[in-house]
Amino acid sequence: MKAYMEQIDKYLNHELIDLERAAFEEALTTDEDLRRALYLQLEMRDALNEDSWSFLQASNQEDAVKALEAFFRSQEAVQLREKFKKVGNTQPIAPRNRSRKFWWVAASLIVMLGASYLFWPKTQSPQELFAEYVVVDQMPSFVARSSSGDDLLQQGQLAFEEEAYTQSLEIFESYLNTTEEVDARVYSYIFKASLLLDDIASAQIALNTLEHTNSFEAQKADWYYALFYLHQERIAESKERLEIILSDSKNYQYIQAQELLNKLK
Repeated sequence: MKAYMEQIDKYLNHELIDLERAAFEEALTTDEDLRRALYLQLEMRDALNEDSWSFLQASNQEDAVKALEAFFRSQEAVQLREKFKKVGNTQPIAPRNRSRKFWWVAASLIVMLGASYLFWPKTQSPQELFAEYVVVDQMPSFVARSSSGDDLLQQGQLAFEEEAYTQSLEIFESYLNTTEEVDARVYSYIFKASLLLDDIASAQIALNTLEHTNSFEAQKADWYYALFYLHQERIAESKERLEIILSDSKNYQYIQAQELLNKLK
């Protein structure tokens, strides 16, 4: 597990050379434990920041209790409970530059989150499930590439990671308009950014284009369609796509598809 986390940390910090990154991404397609560890590390990096834990700043006990209760009922807490329930004993590497006190408190609250799951309603709405599952797959990385077209891909990726989805789409549109040989992975970004902006038409166009590319990225289409229909609460169609994924255990997001389908039944 230590070796996993060292690899993941270097991967997320863009410290791997091209050959190492390619080998790591190839391992992700076959190693379920590695994928689970990566998903948890991403969740930790996204969730554990001082802004998310504003209740630690409360000036008195009553305000702290109210803020803590609000956090536990938030979608962020729902997602964290699900992630830690799935991953079990995986141990993430904490992001740097955090105080010892902050991490002790955060760690204690994570334990509380896990325990609170036992007493929390287990029925989730389609939108709650969408918010949970739209983040589970690792987006492709364009960082550490060299050509001018790739510069646009890097800029688009960074804007997406900063949740500047409109800016990200504008950059990727510039890339499509100036590049003859398009990297199919860009359509995954356009699909997700459009969907998160509730631009259903653009999301569907990007997804349809991705599905019909002759690329490795096209294998994600069934999972993305399941999310697309879930976002619109078209549950029957979402289930159909999940069933397609479950027809072969080698399909992309097989485990997650099984979990999501069980929750939709």
